[in-house]
This record gives sequence, C-alpha cells and structure tokens, in this order.
Amino acid sequence: MALEHRFALLGALLCQTLLVPGAAQARYRFEDATAFDHRGQWGLRFESVGTYGFTVAPGNEGATGFGLGFEAGFSRGLAYTGDELSLRLRPLVAGPLSGLALLGGYRVYFGYEHWKTFTDLDLYLPLLPSFAAGAHLAAGVLYDLGRHLGISLSVGVSAAVGTRFFATFDGALGLQLRL
Repeated sequence: MALEHRFALLGALLCQTLLVPGAAQARYRFEDATAFDHRGQWGLRFESVGTYGFTVAPGNEGATGFGLGFEAGFSRGLAYTGDELSLRLRPLVAGPLSGLALLGGYRVYFGYEHWKTFTDLDLYLPLLPSFAAGAHLAAGVLYDLGRHLGISLSVGVSAAVGTRFFATFDGALGLQLRL
C-alpha cells in the first residue's frame, strides 16, 4: 500500500472517530430539547391569581385593592415556532375588584429546555361587573416536569377602558397540561 493511501486511510479513520460521536451527541441534544417543545400540542392551563388594582367609573366611583381568583383555559402550540395561542377565563372571587374577565392571546417562549421564559400578549376583556376592553402583558418562567406537564410563575399588568377604567397588577402560579 502506498504511503499516500495510508495517510488517506488514517485521515478517514481520524475523521470518523472525531465527527461521528459528536454528531450523535448533537442529535441526542436536539432530541432531548424537542422533548420539551410544545409544537402542535393542545393544552389546559390552570393558574391561581393574585391582583392589586383599581377601577374608576363615571362620577369618580371606583374601587382599589387586592383580589384573589384563578384562571382556566385552553392553549394550542403553533406548529412551526412552539409558541402558543390561548383563551382563558379569569374569575376574581375575593376583593373589591371581584368580577369575570376573558383573556386571549399569544405566548412567546424563549428556550427549548426544561426551564424556559415566556411573554404573554393578551386581549383583556373584563366582562363583569361592567364591560371594558384592553391589553394584558405578562412575563414569566415555565418549568417542564415532562413533555405533558409544566408549572409556571408570572407577573403581569393589565389596563382596559369601557364603562369603567380598569388597571391591575397580577401574579400567577400555574399548571399547564399538554395533550
């Protein structure tokens, strides 16, 4: 065997030794990361919510204070990005701001690992005690316990105008089930 053939064979063996395990490891990291990707999945979201806010009605009638409630709704992971569309109901059952609101919007995820951060951009519609329309913006962190279960912690701010003006700051601890 010629000397140049020996060097070519040695080079091919060296490349195989260095590149194939690296490619297999990169493939494993990709498969592991996509195990916590929500692309195309339906989900159920449940959150306990604490709020502080105020409302002002015509004639300077209003309320200020803390409220407690929960949020329940559906989400759908988008096929290409892994972000989600959601529709949720938020009844506040304790405090001066008791009522019912509908939230619908877009959740943007940052990361594909167990821990990921997110931003919620929602249309905020207080329905009771009076109707208004506005926006809700939240930021938080989600920890995936597995492909079908995650827990989240978030803080947000909402404002809406209608027959009353609503402004709230909220914190939420949630559970997300993916189907």
